[in-house]
Amino acid sequence: PRRMTAEEKDQVLKENHPDYREDQFDVLSVGPNKGEKAPKELVKMLQSDSRLKDNLPDLSCPDYETDVLIIGGGGAGSVTAGLLSQAPETWNPALYQLAVSVHEVAVKPLTSVALAVMFTLELARNSTRIEADRDLGVKIVAGTMFRIALVFIAVRNAGLFIGMFNRVTQFLMQGVSSQMSFEVAGEGGQLGDLMRDQIRDAGVMGQAALFFLLVIPWLLSQLASVVFTVVLYVRFIELYALTAFQSLPFAFLVHEDTKPIGVGFFKSYARTSVNAVCVFVCLVFYQRIVVDAVRIPDSADKGMVSWVTGNFGNLMMAGILLFFVIAVSQRVSRAIAGGE
Repeated sequence: PRRMTAEEKDQVLKENHPDYREDQFDVLSVGPNKGEKAPKELVKMLQSDSRLKDNLPDLSCPDYETDVLIIGGGGAGSVTAGLLSQAPETWNPALYQLAVSVHEVAVKPLTSVALAVMFTLELARNSTRIEADRDLGVKIVAGTMFRIALVFIAVRNAGLFIGMFNRVTQFLMQGVSSQMSFEVAGEGGQLGDLMRDQIRDAGVMGQAALFFLLVIPWLLSQLASVVFTVVLYVRFIELYALTAFQSLPFAFLVHEDTKPIGVGFFKSYARTSVNAVCVFVCLVFYQRIVVDAVRIPDSADKGMVSWVTGNFGNLMMAGILLFFVIAVSQRVSRAIAGGE
């Protein structure tokens, strides 16, 4: 059968894929996203009556009260866990499908041309070695044709090789996440919960002083968290871009002079893919180090303001260290997969 055009593929998606079918979406009529489209099931859930409507909680008499003290990488931990636990095809199916479409429509034909050129160059190079010995020449040509056949099969199944890197990364993530977690912040709970009584006892003036002392470390940690999140998004963009050119590097593996180009591509994809595991491990280590460095007051007599001033350097370190965690995770990835 002939290859489908881009327009025909779009039509098939619109008729069958739930993310493209218009009859699978409704318009939100309430909330901050009013007027936007969303899947019918989500719209029904968001606009349904609350189960608590007839049994509302008494806010004048809460069961628990807590104050919040943010120290460390802000939301980096939860964001990282959500981003790194997904493969490229599941994190954003639309972008992944776009990368595959670019590969099928534009890159694959170019790969065919590159293969023809590389096959010709390789046969011409080997033909210079077979003039003196006919038997040896037959073996060289047979070996060359066999290698060409293997490369051709690999090009036709380039997606399987790329998927292999993703599966290996997912396997490593499952193993690592079973031993490491972002949930453990210290014995007894989160730092803000452990210091709740001290914060309340500081009074209004003490809490105001705490705000001015903590605002700089907090802003620094938030900035580091944003940079960290951007790095994670860039990782997915790089994976999608490499996926769009997945078959072309195979063509360069045929000839000795262009072989490093193909090898370099696979090193880059492996490095970017395994970086998910390296980021996860480094961030868990980072959180444990921050919790150990920022000690909780030993007694209630020690004022919170004096505690914050005594730990101000460690609080600043928590945000600064997160920037270095980004660099370290990249270096570990290069050490594992190779590359500059």
